[in-house]
Amino acid sequence: MTATYFASFFGFFGFFAAILFNGFGGDLSAPFSIASKRCFVSLSLYFSSLLESAMGWSLFNDDETEAVRELFKSSDRAAAIMAATIVENRLTAAIKHRFNPHVAVQKEMFRSSGPLGSFSAKIKLAYLMGICSERAFKDLEVMKDIRNRFAHHIDIKDFNSQRIADWCKNFQLIDISVFPTGTKDPVINHKPGDWFTIDGHEEKMKDPKWRYLITAMLFSGSLATPRAFGLPNI
Repeated sequence: MTATYFASFFGFFGFFAAILFNGFGGDLSAPFSIASKRCFVSLSLYFSSLLESAMGWSLFNDDETEAVRELFKSSDRAAAIMAATIVENRLTAAIKHRFNPHVAVQKEMFRSSGPLGSFSAKIKLAYLMGICSERAFKDLEVMKDIRNRFAHHIDIKDFNSQRIADWCKNFQLIDISVFPTGTKDPVINHKPGDWFTIDGHEEKMKDPKWRYLITAMLFSGSLATPRAFGLPNI
């Protein structure tokens, strides 16, 4: 079951990995074909439904699949925590792939009380290892802060809480890669495959929960692709 979701993900997001982490324009190291741009146009027709189902995410097990299906049925607190957990799982896998595959040592390092047990430590290490760009690093830091706020402050009830809403405005990747349906070419100098369109763009880009979950889905995919695990660095 999970393999089906993973394969479906690659059909839509496999070519998106370098974009999120290398950035755009001068930062982008891997060129994309015109066919990739057509894939992005097609993606816009399905993006909203994919986000609300398991098919748009890179998922490694049935528990993650069920969690994604519950994102839009659960409280904002639960959605924030579940989405960030999936991203943290992908980040952990990307880091481990570049480490010596010594099971016992990795287990010790990544246990909850270990040096790499926290989301924060993994984010910083991924940046230092060159797994993600500065822009992606900053977005991951924002996601971590939002997740922690929901987890540890009972007064934060939803994404419309002022501090959460303000933090969601700070996500950068979504603002430079998502455009309104019908956009033929972004104003900034994008290469083919650097961007895609989405219905209801204006409303979704202003909605804190949409911004958070779209960002989480993009991270879940880009961190799971082979480019995130090998050369060239993303």
